[in-house]
Formats: sequence, structure tokens, C-alpha cells
Amino acid sequence: MKKKLLSLLLIVFCILFGGFGILYDGLYGNPFRDYLMKNDTMRYLNDIGYTKNDLLSVRTNYSMKINSDKVKGTLAKVTFKDEPQDTYIYFQQNSNQKIIQACDYLDGHIMKNNYTPERKHMLKNCKSIY
Repeated sequence: MKKKLLSLLLIVFCILFGGFGILYDGLYGNPFRDYLMKNDTMRYLNDIGYTKNDLLSVRTNYSMKINSDKVKGTLAKVTFKDEPQDTYIYFQQNSNQKIIQACDYLDGHIMKNNYTPERKHMLKNCKSIY
């Protein structure tokens, strides 16, 4: 009787814990994916000529709104030392795992998504996330 009760409690615990984990992953993302996105973004930035000394911060976060069959939901937000007022967004395509800079940026309170030469680190081949 004790074994059955213990087994039942263990199963219930696993279902609740697993359900919570799936719900958390769906809403807030996975810390492991955040880690991978940060590393992939750092590798991409190194490949195009930036070093850690050029960067002020690289933060990642999950956005359920953009998670689709084309784009992974984890974004990297990069701030450069020489342009601390601007944040550049990088995303990863699902098809080829390629990191791409998003043209999307906040201009005051308005979100814009086009290339502008005023932003020093914006690439001409940037793409819109949406």
C-alpha cells in the first residue's frame, strides 16, 4: 500500500512539475536557449569584426509573439559602448540557424523597422522580424 501511494505521489509530482516546466518555457523561454542565443550572437558579432570590448551588454529574452516556424522566439539585445542609447536586436532563423540583425528599433516612443545610416552599427542587410 505504501509503495502504491508513493508511486502515485511521484507520478502526480512529475506531472505537475513537468506541466509547470512546459508552461514556464512557453511563456518565458528556456534559460538554456537564452545561453545558446547569447553565444551564437557573440560568435556572429566576432565574425563580422566586433570584440567584447566593443560591447556594453548582450541580453537575451524570449518573445512568444515572434516565435514562429520562421523565427526562433529568443532575441538578443545588443548595446555597443560607443552608442549606449541604442539597442540592436538580433534574431535567429529556424531554417538555417543564421543570426540576423533586425531593422526594428525604438525611435522615441515609435517602433520603426527600416535601415537608417544614423545608427552606427545597423547593417544594410538587416531584416524585419515580422
